[in-house]
Amino acid sequence: MTGTFGDGTVEAYQLVANVDNGSGVSSSNDIYAYAEKGTWSGLPTYANTGDIRDYDLDRGDVWIGNDPGTGFSGGDPANIAGTDWTITGAQNVSGSFDISSFTSGTVYVLGGGYQTPFETGITMSGDGQADLSALSGSIVPPNSRNMYVTAFTFDNADQLFDSIQFDYTGSAANRARFMGVVVDGVAVPEPSTTALIGLGGLALILRRRR
Repeated sequence: MTGTFGDGTVEAYQLVANVDNGSGVSSSNDIYAYAEKGTWSGLPTYANTGDIRDYDLDRGDVWIGNDPGTGFSGGDPANIAGTDWTITGAQNVSGSFDISSFTSGTVYVLGGGYQTPFETGITMSGDGQADLSALSGSIVPPNSRNMYVTAFTFDNADQLFDSIQFDYTGSAANRARFMGVVVDGVAVPEPSTTALIGLGGLALILRRRR
């Protein structure tokens, strides 16, 4: 898969991988974020029903800067802190991040599998608000190690919600894959200088009339 997320102004992302422990098989705790931007509630957590076979999980060429374009033919495209592992072997993944600075946006969940179905979803939460959830529905990969991007849009214009939890659920250990989450958000606008000048002028007028 290649392409641009949203309008290309990504506000937050967390891309994760299993730690290469040299054995080809990692425990469920061997996970780290090799690229991150935004406010995240720690690393994603995941549970598995069997061994995580993480042989050569370097199926994503990840650029955290400018995409070198179609002319790229080799070298080190990933720029991921010295490792070439760009996908976890996780079967069930959950994580969350702060959306209090966004009025709206799109959450992209990156995951895949091999022949076995998987599902992704998000849940918006806020103090005193009922949770809002959305699911992708079951995705059945063909006989290949494809990766997929599922997109969920959210609206937080009233600033009633402060976090989003994302979930990836695979149906079989050893065949499920999770890569990370990207957020293309619209930031809450800052107070304009013009508005501040107007308030200052009003205070001066009131003072002169006393």
